[in-house]
Amino acid sequence: MASLRESVNEDKSGLEAELQIHQNQIRDLKEKTKMQLEQINSLLMEKVTLQGESIGQREKLLARERDMG
Repeated sequence: MASLRESVNEDKSGLEAELQIHQNQIRDLKEKTKMQLEQINSLLMEKVTLQGESIGQREKLLARERDMG
């Protein structure tokens, strides 16, 4: 019985170590995901801004074309 308990305790220790490793990996991946999401949002906002500027420039060119035409 004692050897069985010792074996179970060893297995438990090993599993707890693996659990800690996996929890650390999960934490790191969550941080990485959060950072990537922030970068994506930043790029999307930049894209929206650039598209807005592009539309404004196109409208100015069309207005100038109409004025000259």
